[in-house]
Amino acid sequence: MPHVKQDQGPGGRQTIGGFICNVCGTHDNATADLADRERVSCRRCGSSIRFRSVVLALSRALFGLDLKVTEFPVLKSVRGMGLSDSEVYSGGLESRFSYTNTFYHRDPSFDLSRPDEKEFGRYDFVICSEVLEHVPEPVNRAFATLARLLKPAGVLILTVPYSLEPGIIEHFPDMTDSGFAEVDGRTVLVSRSASGEYRVFDQLTFHGGTGSTLERRIFSQESIRTGLAAAGFPIVRFDTTGNRSFGVVFASPCSLPVIAARAPFTLNASGVTELVKHLSGARAILDALKSSRWLRLGRAFGVGPDLK
Repeated sequence: MPHVKQDQGPGGRQTIGGFICNVCGTHDNATADLADRERVSCRRCGSSIRFRSVVLALSRALFGLDLKVTEFPVLKSVRGMGLSDSEVYSGGLESRFSYTNTFYHRDPSFDLSRPDEKEFGRYDFVICSEVLEHVPEPVNRAFATLARLLKPAGVLILTVPYSLEPGIIEHFPDMTDSGFAEVDGRTVLVSRSASGEYRVFDQLTFHGGTGSTLERRIFSQESIRTGLAAAGFPIVRFDTTGNRSFGVVFASPCSLPVIAARAPFTLNASGVTELVKHLSGARAILDALKSSRWLRLGRAFGVGPDLK
């Protein structure tokens, strides 16, 4: 990862500092620690490093550029699916694409382990952020579902907590059935193995709630690469660079956004038509500004924008 000079907070910790949020476009100056990728650091929209990194990865995958959501062209022929995406950025994506955010526990619902096959092959992009650590075994079934949701040139944006250890760590291996129970005010997991043996697990880790938010595993970087390759993704890129001006800076080489695809993303004919109309409209606005008498008057006094 390239070296980037960071602002120093109390105790010498690295902080985000000044940035332009690529979700809402607001200028902010955050004292949040770089090591906490989940902490809210944009005071206007509530985005965190992770949320902004998802938007950045999507921008790079679709356009090859680092754009704010507000700079994305409106391409309603481009279809996207979110898997429990945050409302912080899902609304912006809905305004730009034919995008649907789905959920495990409410409508519109989608379960990676029991997918609706009518959704297969429909999407130009799928965002799966902090989901795969929660799905039941076998996790390779979820990787395969993600691949099958996409069109041949579609792209997957993935984030998941992972380490640089050699392999994946399953917290509850060999479970066939499981459920939660309350014992002395604590939530425990009761599971049954394929052989019929019952086991009870306590000291559970939940991410933002209970039930489907149970952390079931810790990935390794290699297990993610292997899982994606087995699902049919020959292109797997861990996005290490970030973008300092967008407040996307990574404190470690772990848990980075991943961009996966079968082939480089390309717009279909309808998308190209939409993009040309978008660019033509922008050109027309620029030409109109150039001919504005107020702009000419401003130039005479040496003020105003320089429009090439």
